[in-house]
Amino acid sequence: MQNSLLWQLDGTYPEPSYLFGTMHTRDGAAYRLTQHLYPLIEQVDAFALEFDLNERKTVPNSRQFLLPDGKTLSDFLRPEQFQKLERILRKTTGIELTSVEYFQPFLIQSLVSEALLRQDELTSLDEHLFNYAQKHEVPTIGIESYASQLAVLDQMSVEEQLKNLLEIGRNIRSYRRNLIDLRERYVRQDIHGLYRKTRRSSGNGRRLLLYDRNRRMADRITELANEKSVFVAIGAAHLAGRFGVLRYLKQANFTLTPLTTPELVSNQA
Repeated sequence: MQNSLLWQLDGTYPEPSYLFGTMHTRDGAAYRLTQHLYPLIEQVDAFALEFDLNERKTVPNSRQFLLPDGKTLSDFLRPEQFQKLERILRKTTGIELTSVEYFQPFLIQSLVSEALLRQDELTSLDEHLFNYAQKHEVPTIGIESYASQLAVLDQMSVEEQLKNLLEIGRNIRSYRRNLIDLRERYVRQDIHGLYRKTRRSSGNGRRLLLYDRNRRMADRITELANEKSVFVAIGAAHLAGRFGVLRYLKQANFTLTPLTTPELVSNQA
């Protein structure tokens, strides 16, 4: 598969659909293609993210975001571990660990990642595109449900999450360099590099977080694109690879066309 964040899907439905790889960041560098995405979003029958952001308002989620049984990070870490992590995060990100110590470690990691990159925009790229679709009255749907995404997170042990968070704390500069490298690969539309780095960093969770979700998302995209024209935006790391969404869509008999340049995107709009 060619490196491209944006793909046209042609199948049994007479109008094309589009698949775009997003990055969950407010870093302005990730926004470079947005002006070329807007006309495509406006012309389709529906816009789809990994989950419909409106579901966050209706699905109770506090249990999934909090540690079990009212526990805090202090219940899982030795005092010296907690104090060291607290000191590092305060210095490098401004995050006060005591203010988030009831949260699951994966959520704290997400906050750390966001804090280590630039925050040029008001919302993350995926939310920005979702809001654009709603503003232009394009119906919004989810590839997965919000509840199903939370259920996946429920399968990750606190111990494994803590291991990752402590490793980030021990190597915060290296972690920031890795995030910047991911951003640069994203800007270059290097979907194969994004896939490889995400696969490595997922460790034992790669099947749960990457492979299994790729299969489910590809099946849902196939269903949608065969009944209507849809603009689908999912994390860019899900596109490439042997078990990537693009390969599954090709196996589902879609014709996949990379839209790699602004000129080509404009011609298709």
